[in-house]
Amino acid sequence: MANSNPLQNVRQWLTATLHGNHLSHILVSGLTGTGKTTLTSRLAYQWATSNEDTCHPSQLQFVINLEKFDLVFALDMRKFQVNQDLFDAITNQLLPRVSGQELRNHIASTAGKCLFLFDGYDELGSNDTILSDNLLCGCQTIVITRPNKIDNFNSCYEGYVQVLLEGFSDDSIETFVSVFVSAQDQDTEGDEKEEEEDEYKECDCHECKDCLLKELNKTKTIKSLSHFSLMLAMICVIWQQNKSLPGTISGLYHQVIEYLTRHWMARESSEMSFAQFKIHISFDQILIILGKTTLDGLVDQDSKLIFQEQEFDSSHIVDRGCSLGVISKDCTVRGFDRVTNVSFIHKTFQEFCAAMYLASLVETDQIACKSYVSKMDPEDMEHVLKFSCE
Repeated sequence: MANSNPLQNVRQWLTATLHGNHLSHILVSGLTGTGKTTLTSRLAYQWATSNEDTCHPSQLQFVINLEKFDLVFALDMRKFQVNQDLFDAITNQLLPRVSGQELRNHIASTAGKCLFLFDGYDELGSNDTILSDNLLCGCQTIVITRPNKIDNFNSCYEGYVQVLLEGFSDDSIETFVSVFVSAQDQDTEGDEKEEEEDEYKECDCHECKDCLLKELNKTKTIKSLSHFSLMLAMICVIWQQNKSLPGTISGLYHQVIEYLTRHWMARESSEMSFAQFKIHISFDQILIILGKTTLDGLVDQDSKLIFQEQEFDSSHIVDRGCSLGVISKDCTVRGFDRVTNVSFIHKTFQEFCAAMYLASLVETDQIACKSYVSKMDPEDMEHVLKFSCE
């Protein structure tokens, strides 16, 4: 896009023009954790639940812009299947009881009032034809991708204006931390609150904005991650639990998984300590076993992100992974068959487990390790390589 003027919010995307033309097709790119999936979820949720009578005044114009759409389709591109067209994808993900032809006819008659949100172009497998459907020409379309797939996208599709999600500014980081700390303060009651207030006066407190911001600035790596909303949320939770932050990205993910595990243990009323639980379930070994299947998917199967349960060594491993909070299961219907799919809570967690498996091969099977590395595209596999080297 030749015009590089910043669009300050999503509302402007829905109303902006370029050379007098409305921006009906937008390609949104952003690095991991900048809120790409959150953006599509928010747009769909806001459209489905808000109206002019009940929304906050600050959101009024945003809601009015969304209300012009009769239909909003939020589609996960990683779930697209081979030889599937646009309407097969819609019925598979959103409207299983509506026929594709019926839907096509309806959208064709109201194309200008339909918004399509395609999340995860970079996670798309072999089916890259859905966006070529002529019916999309008359609809507002927003496609989400990581930056490394922009050139590929531009070689296939024309007429898309590019918008870059840059993550949090320093001011936004400070605002986020302030809101997070305020929420924690509201949960503090009685004597504990009084004790913490005393600590504030002595500047030893970890439960205050300045302390957390100071901790963020201690490590260059963690500071760089804090510009991404997903990472900053993880950092805040880990800081709340441990009163300190790790110095590496892999250390951060280890502590996040530990946090998720402790949360599961509390929910299950487990009487074991975390150390006992970690030994009992072979904590690291489960992540490594999950990592083998997922590394094969990333390297040999065109960055595969959704797996069927039987692709893993056992359903027991999958259940343990779900207990740890690293993966989730969901069932879909394909024709007359019911299929259980397994996916990670975020692509970076899949890359983290894949890296754990790759690192384990350094000691157990160096030939296999070298074979995997030789197949890796450094750009596509950046996170796997970073995780495995730390």
